[in-house]
Order: sequence, then structure tokens, then C-alpha cells
Amino acid sequence: MEMDSVEIGTEAGRRDPDEVSPDEVLNPDEMCQLIDHAETGYYRTLIMTALFTGLRHDELLALQWPDIDFEAGKLAVRRSLSWARLPGEERRPRFYQPKTKAGTRKLPLVPELVHALKTWKLQAPPSVQELVFPTPEGAPQHRSTVLRRGLYPALRRAKLRRVDMHSLRHSFASALIAQGCSVTEVQSYLGHASPTTTLRTYSHWFQQT
Repeated sequence: MEMDSVEIGTEAGRRDPDEVSPDEVLNPDEMCQLIDHAETGYYRTLIMTALFTGLRHDELLALQWPDIDFEAGKLAVRRSLSWARLPGEERRPRFYQPKTKAGTRKLPLVPELVHALKTWKLQAPPSVQELVFPTPEGAPQHRSTVLRRGLYPALRRAKLRRVDMHSLRHSFASALIAQGCSVTEVQSYLGHASPTTTLRTYSHWFQQT
């Protein structure tokens, strides 16, 4: 892709506040290490799904089994989970449709992830809402629990620096760019409303391609 006509970043020596830092991204070897050191079952499957699809954490925890087409190897993103407290109400989980048209999308699944999800489906707690990654009681899961019990322990065991769920999404995106995917392809996978957002966020990696 020709980048001469595209402005990336800000003035020399300054980084756009929305731009992802390399420290926030795991390279392919680190991604494999993280998966290998994640607790088998729930957390390993969740981390694999995040790393291989680039889903936002609120999309990941809203995922339902009907969203996954095992035969076609596709995953549909249709909604997100929010724990934000509304005025005058107690904090509780709510599901919302994507904020933009681009947020509703279908993603291809690599065979390794299809196998992992099929295996997890046989073990997953029953959920009235058919959630892929519910609590043991089948209710919507909170991101803080995933961090505290799943991601952070796996990072410690793998002897990797601490990153968050957003970093798994960024790691997926950087891997796509390294493979030669265009800005619009990466935008489509991530569900960004505009390719400008994709360029601004991952300017460091596009400059290296």
C-alpha cells in the first residue's frame, strides 16, 4: 500500500494520544507463550479468542454460541456488554448493539480456534443467554474477573510484562499488519468506523511495512 499521501501520527517527536505504544503489543512468540501458560478451559479459550479475532473485551464477553458458525469457521459480532451504572439504578450487565455499522461484522476463525471453541462448548457452564464466556453460574462475566483470574496470572507464569485486554486486540491488529493486510482490511476486522482511526492507532506498524 502506498502511504505517501496519508498523514500518520502528529508532529515530529510527538505521538498521537490514540496511537498504540509498542509496549502494549505482544509479538507472535509472546502471544504463543501467553496461550500456553493460560489456565486450560475457560481462560485459555477466552485469551485465544481475543488474540485470534481482535474482539473488544465487551464484545468478547457478550458473545453467544449462535454467533459462532463452526461449519463455516465464522464468528459474528452483534453486540457488546456494559456494566456501566445508569443514574438511579444499581450496577448490572446490559447488552447493546454496536455503536456503528462497522462494529457489526463477521470474522474468519483459524482452525485452531474452531477446535478450541468446540472443546470449550462441551465444558462451558449452561447459560440462559447462551453466553460463550459466562460466570460458573451462567451469568455475564465482568472484565475485572477475567483480568484478575485469567490474564494476569497467565502473564506472570509466562514471565511477560503486564498488559490488558485491549493489548490482546492490539496484538491481533499488529500481526495482521505484519502479514501485509491493508488498512481497510484491518479496519474491517477491528470494526473501526473509519480507516483514519486504524491508521492513527497503529501508525507505528504501518510505517514499518
